[in-house]
Amino acid sequence: MKLDYRVPLAIFSELQPVSSLFLHLKYIGHFASVRLQEMLHTATRIILEVLCPHKGELNKVVLFDKGCTFLCVFGLSGEKLPHESIHALQSTIQIFQLCSTMLKDVEEVSVAVTSRSTFCGVTGHPERHEYTVLGQRVNLAAWMMMNYPGLVSCDAVAYTAARHSAAFLLLQGAAGEKDERL
Repeated sequence: MKLDYRVPLAIFSELQPVSSLFLHLKYIGHFASVRLQEMLHTATRIILEVLCPHKGELNKVVLFDKGCTFLCVFGLSGEKLPHESIHALQSTIQIFQLCSTMLKDVEEVSVAVTSRSTFCGVTGHPERHEYTVLGQRVNLAAWMMMNYPGLVSCDAVAYTAARHSAAFLLLQGAAGEKDERL
């Protein structure tokens, strides 16, 4: 998103329905910075290739000693699509599968999606402001990502949207038992 400096920044701040996707990549031990750069480049490329067709945005990347966390957002102004939570879930599953198979220096991939109205806007000092999303649902996505390691998790809103979509079906297992898969 490009900001025009002649437009007041308050215009960019609003409460709107979005889907938040948190992705956590847990590293395997410690490794050289060159390998870390390569892994982050590959992960970012994977994420962006999946997000772009679904109008998702990569909002933040946070690195720390045990891993890396990505915050992605669907439904920002100018990038709205019908059924955003379904797009977010489809992206989540693709990102989870690709990162799990293609990133060899990653021990564990955890992803969480939530959907609801959140604050979307500019925060911070005028010399260092940033565009971000804030709210209980964003915090819930971060919490689920950390508390359900190695899984794809979602809140009730995203789950309900997926259950009512033809893109996600209730499958019958070999023995006839129901197997819910996204």
